[in-house]
Amino acid sequence: MTTKEEIKNIIRKTIGKTISLQKLQVLEPKEEEFGDYSTNIAFVLAKIKKQSSQDVAQKLTKEWQKSKLFTKVEIAGGGFVNFFLNQEYVQGKLKDIIAQGSNYGKVKQLHPLKIQVEFVSANPTGPLHLGHGRNAFYGDVLANVLSFAGHQVQREYYVNDAQRSTQIKELGKTALGKGSQYQSDYLKQKITAFQDELSKMTDEREAGHFIAQKISQDIKALLEKIGIKFDRWFSEETLFQNNAQEKLLQELGQRDLIYQKDGALWLKTAQFGDDKDRVVIRQSGESTYFLSDILYHQNKIQRGFNKIIDVWGADHQGHKKRMEALMKILGFKGDLDIPIIQMVRLKTKEGVQKMSKRSGTAVELEWLVNQVGKDVVRFMMLSKEISTQMIFDLEAAKEKSEKNPVYYVQYALVRCKSILEKSHLKTHNKNFQSNNLELLKEKEEIALIKELIKFPDLVKEIAQSYEVHRLITYGLSLAKKFHQFYKRCQVIDPHNEKLTQARLTLTKASIVVFENLFNLLGIEKLNKM
Repeated sequence: MTTKEEIKNIIRKTIGKTISLQKLQVLEPKEEEFGDYSTNIAFVLAKIKKQSSQDVAQKLTKEWQKSKLFTKVEIAGGGFVNFFLNQEYVQGKLKDIIAQGSNYGKVKQLHPLKIQVEFVSANPTGPLHLGHGRNAFYGDVLANVLSFAGHQVQREYYVNDAQRSTQIKELGKTALGKGSQYQSDYLKQKITAFQDELSKMTDEREAGHFIAQKISQDIKALLEKIGIKFDRWFSEETLFQNNAQEKLLQELGQRDLIYQKDGALWLKTAQFGDDKDRVVIRQSGESTYFLSDILYHQNKIQRGFNKIIDVWGADHQGHKKRMEALMKILGFKGDLDIPIIQMVRLKTKEGVQKMSKRSGTAVELEWLVNQVGKDVVRFMMLSKEISTQMIFDLEAAKEKSEKNPVYYVQYALVRCKSILEKSHLKTHNKNFQSNNLELLKEKEEIALIKELIKFPDLVKEIAQSYEVHRLITYGLSLAKKFHQFYKRCQVIDPHNEKLTQARLTLTKASIVVFENLFNLLGIEKLNKM
């Protein structure tokens, strides 16, 4: 049971089932003086009981002060109640961390969901750029968290390779020397490399599909290079097999959900919350990208997912309403979530670069990875909330010092491991089940343990909020706490074996949490730096 769950249980025993669990909040105050945790419950109950939040808080506080979990419970301004954890409780948590090891922070779900996370899904018209990288790392870590939180997760990449699409046709024109769409140095090299095969083709769509497959192979190779693998690469072309399009349109027609206007075929999405109806078949008779989305999400629903997560770029912001309307039309009973990833710009010594894929000034992801390493790119890409645009500072990423946040966190783990290596020369304590944990009383020791025990709650919360950047914030905070502990407290004390064993236990617990965190982030667990 996590610390927040234990506190919630104490609160529930006091107030009964007066309010739903969703309204019961246990928070972490930003300032140490306001305790380790706090709750808003007095405000919620005050509205129900029609009393002042201060009066309600006073009554609750009297009850909670009896709990052995807290050394102090006090009322803050207005009615917030702050909890200060008992030191013995905090110390005892170290044994739980070490006993659970790689499972520490995992969630046991009584009813695990079958979740699909579709991410990256870049058009196969060129190499991946910085924006794709941010999408890729976010989707990968989100899938890691959801899996660690006890759900059944499938990672999927949607390959936009349908021969009937305008994109593939234009790509084919360029490949056959009949057009210039998507033209770039990269594409020129690809066309040259496969000139023999292309010279035998006359159909633009065939040529476009062929080149798209070759580009997709490069994309797949790069993603694997940076530690991202998919359970399935889903080809858009397969959506149009077995008359699937005709069957779908016939079904929608029978439900009176499509109509003709201006020579095109429209879907009545406005009836289901969209801003307006959407075209599915153009005047030319060609299907729209939206029709592909319909067929694809129908396929997802048929595969039995309870939750569908589409990780999209900023250019798809306006598509959310139509997709939400679509899922209502398709009768999806689960949840559709669409995290939107904002843009990334590169900052160099010359300043922040303007980037555009269309004008050919977008920075390639592979170039950046080769410059600073995949762990640095991944860590820094994940550091900001996805709803905000980010600037990737190249010079900061190249730093090999504590100024580099990745170095700072990785060095904390390396430091932990180094301490344990040295300890084998000084002590016989190998199982780390120390009985001397009551000796851990220093401010830095207690602060580090309190940070360690936040990890399971963090996993649960991110699995619900998708706020992956919080893992980075936590990692930096945990590293800071460990470095402070290391500088203030001599771990291996030749004159005090009991204290040495207690501090080694704390060091071992820190390794457990760092490694579990790094596994979620996809960051390498270094032994030396």
